[in-house]
Amino acid sequence: MKKSVFAVTLSFALGTSTFLPLAAQAESESIVFSAEWDTPEFIGEEFEAEDLDGEDKVWGFLEQHQDSFRIDGEVREHFKVLDEVTDKETDMTHYRVQEMYEGIPVFGYQQTIHVNEDGNITSFLGNYAPNLADNDKLTKKPKLKSDKAVKEAIKDLENEIDEKVEKFEVKPKGNLYVYIHEDQSYLAYEMELNFLDPQPGRWKYFIDAHSGDVINKYNMLHEITGTGTGVLGDTKSFEVTKVSNTNYTAKDTTRGKGIETYTAQNRYTQPGTLGSDSDNDWTDGALVDAHAYAQATYDYYKNTHNRNSFDNKGAKIISTVHYGRNDNRAFWNGVQMTYGDGDGRRFGQLSAGLDVVAHELTHGVTERTAGLIYENESGALNESMSDIFAAMVDNDDWLIGEDVYTPGTPGDALRSLE
Repeated sequence: MKKSVFAVTLSFALGTSTFLPLAAQAESESIVFSAEWDTPEFIGEEFEAEDLDGEDKVWGFLEQHQDSFRIDGEVREHFKVLDEVTDKETDMTHYRVQEMYEGIPVFGYQQTIHVNEDGNITSFLGNYAPNLADNDKLTKKPKLKSDKAVKEAIKDLENEIDEKVEKFEVKPKGNLYVYIHEDQSYLAYEMELNFLDPQPGRWKYFIDAHSGDVINKYNMLHEITGTGTGVLGDTKSFEVTKVSNTNYTAKDTTRGKGIETYTAQNRYTQPGTLGSDSDNDWTDGALVDAHAYAQATYDYYKNTHNRNSFDNKGAKIISTVHYGRNDNRAFWNGVQMTYGDGDGRRFGQLSAGLDVVAHELTHGVTERTAGLIYENESGALNESMSDIFAAMVDNDDWLIGEDVYTPGTPGDALRSLE
């Protein structure tokens, strides 16, 4: 089918090319139309504008193409020039333009227009949404005030994260836009909710300016890959959250409802302080291991058994390292995993063992499935299940705890399943 269509198309093009006006040929080659809006998203033809000054170049260019943009009336009512930047090295000038409707900016619909050293426009890039007048709600005054929209967003946010936010890093402010979402246009307030406690977040909200409903929301914190050195000197990669250029947190939101790793800073507290680093090159070995191994254990259960976290509902996985001083324990308390640093003789830092992490997290799986009572035979089965799955996750040998037990004795381990 593809060959026959191509042949017909080629035949048609060859048979009619001599009758196609040169102007139409040039336009077809220099203008790319948006599949969504059928308006230009790229114009690559040169527009002679050396006789025009400043922004008049922009208006002259847009007026020449207003039919392609499907604009009736004055072009200047549909755009606003936001910025003008001249590159001294190339002597080119770049204009940033914003689509407007009834004096209100259309969110995300900005364009760039480039002028060469001779003063002529060489290209246009961006999207333009036509026919906004078809939605009469866009011309009505907002029923909701800006501060009320902010309150609605904060209410929804606290339901989303299931915690109360006491302080925002930047005071939330509602900005009125025409907002296009899923083929619908809305009069909406856009705002950013930026906070560090009880967990870092930078949420973008769009609130319907008439109903107060949430149109769209998303967290803008950047999930990126961090690297760090584990307790045993090995380099690991793991997902973290970029809060700023000098603040990265041990929070992974790519798995279930998240994986977060905290430090008790050698106090007997849980969960403690969320792990952080200034340059994303992590040097707290215990925290590096706990975070990376929690991710590895989650991945094992998801990829091998299609289980989404320990409750199969994406439950957040929380770990705390540096618990107490010289503490020889690693444990699951029904809510989270906790690791001591060991006394250096019987145990080293307990989060350094992948099988130790997998063992503790499996207690959470057992608790949410069989619910084995932790005493007598059922307690023994509970421990055995954790050992079995620990050996499956850390599958290079049949030893349990070999990386953390008696660090001064090579080849030793807590148990062997061989």
